[in-house]
Amino acid sequence: MDTYANDAIKEVFEENWNLTKVVFLSKAEINALKETGDKTYAYLTHFNARQIDQRSMYIDKQGRSSFIGPGPINSVKHNYTAFTFSFCSYELEIFNKKNKLQSVTEIGFANGELLKIDYLFLCQQLDNLIGSASKDVPAKEYYNVERNIKKNENSKLILLSDFFREKDIKKMDSFYENEYELVDMEKYQDIILSKESGKGYVKIIWSHHHKMYMWTVVNAEDGAVISQMGFGGIKFGKNHDANDIIKAKHLSYITSKMAQKINNKY
Repeated sequence: MDTYANDAIKEVFEENWNLTKVVFLSKAEINALKETGDKTYAYLTHFNARQIDQRSMYIDKQGRSSFIGPGPINSVKHNYTAFTFSFCSYELEIFNKKNKLQSVTEIGFANGELLKIDYLFLCQQLDNLIGSASKDVPAKEYYNVERNIKKNENSKLILLSDFFREKDIKKMDSFYENEYELVDMEKYQDIILSKESGKGYVKIIWSHHHKMYMWTVVNAEDGAVISQMGFGGIKFGKNHDANDIIKAKHLSYITSKMAQKINNKY
């Protein structure tokens, strides 16, 4: 991690983390603690990764192919890489009762170029997940589609202009019927870091559950994810980085019960 990243994550967690004490150690120091099996710590570390989606097809001697096995008569099974996604992730680990290092959760980002707003998102997600788990909050209550839709309808949607094509920006009123505001990067960051109430902001993430890039709406006040949608238009056989252009016509899915129930796990 560079100096900016070290300073940013330290500042964010010192100001916002209230569940436990927090210390900041180098990778070598963390690995040394893991080697000793030290249970007094929960370990939060980051890594860059690729998600490779391997699939199979069946091809016969005439070159006919099928994606459903066993395929045509006398066909041969071939494995191929359908998608390769690049992303960055933070993983929280603890030692369980069997003294084995166990992953508690992972928070994914679309790339490793994280800003202070991303570290705040990380801190808030961990706080929300661990806090809810300690209270035995059911998954359907933690991410409640009906409640989230009402929250979005009653909040101002903050949209970073860079996420949208200029031709879509001109027609934004026809794509989203609730209150919204298009902002530049400076104002976008200010709203998030000041945790303004009554506002939700659009954020692009990597979803470990869906194994794909998602764009979400995040409640600016507490970091709760209150809407999520996957990107379309992914092409087979390609290496993919995060698509940073959101189709404005899909903003209507934010308050669509059907769309949100399809993507109802975060």
